[in-house]
Amino acid sequence: MSRQPLPFRVVRGFRGRLRRLAPRSLRRLVGRIRARLGLLSRRDAASRIAESGAYWDKWSQGTPGDEPSYWLEIPFVRERVNERLLPGATGDFVDRYFDQLEAMRKQPLRRVLSVGCGTGGLERDIARRFPDCEIVGIDISTACLAEARRAAEMVDLQQITYEASDAVSYLEREATAPPLDGIFCYGVLHHMEDLERFFARVRERLAPDGFLFAYEYVGPSRDDWTDADLSWAQRLFE
Repeated sequence: MSRQPLPFRVVRGFRGRLRRLAPRSLRRLVGRIRARLGLLSRRDAASRIAESGAYWDKWSQGTPGDEPSYWLEIPFVRERVNERLLPGATGDFVDRYFDQLEAMRKQPLRRVLSVGCGTGGLERDIARRFPDCEIVGIDISTACLAEARRAAEMVDLQQITYEASDAVSYLEREATAPPLDGIFCYGVLHHMEDLERFFARVRERLAPDGFLFAYEYVGPSRDDWTDADLSWAQRLFE
């Protein structure tokens, strides 16, 4: 039985023959097709970002009189998270992280980015703890950003600014801006499609002593839950 060539050798051979035999006009056509496919892919990504932004716009508005629907807004859930992360300690886990951050850093925070900032609770906490720090919050939901701006203005936190953008686009636009001391990703990484590209931009934009704060979920995906699991969880919100 003859040995079959490896797929990558076939591809390389085909490309080599195409370069030698195909007319220049055909090679140009192939190039235009590839460019077009790349453009369509970017448009698809932009469309998905817009759809996600619309979803979070609707979520942020809610219904007047609604109880909190975000799980960390439920007091006993927040207490349980604090207990698991900080056994025997008092206070909120975010405050404890700020304590550790101050102890580790030799220089004060000057400029940080909050990715997927939502309605701005984390940025307000950062501003209160580090009053001289410039804070930029980005999100794809304009409704969430409007609420974040309103809440910051109510307590006169002028060092916070907000911008409607996805993370990769913002980091690429700001490629020549001063480096960031920190990038906060509070429950947002699981929403991203291209983490490799995002982390590459993060590495480029962070200062040499900069840090990435990543707070993420662990355990089974919501798609792994049974109907019985979901009904039990839903009762916590009712």
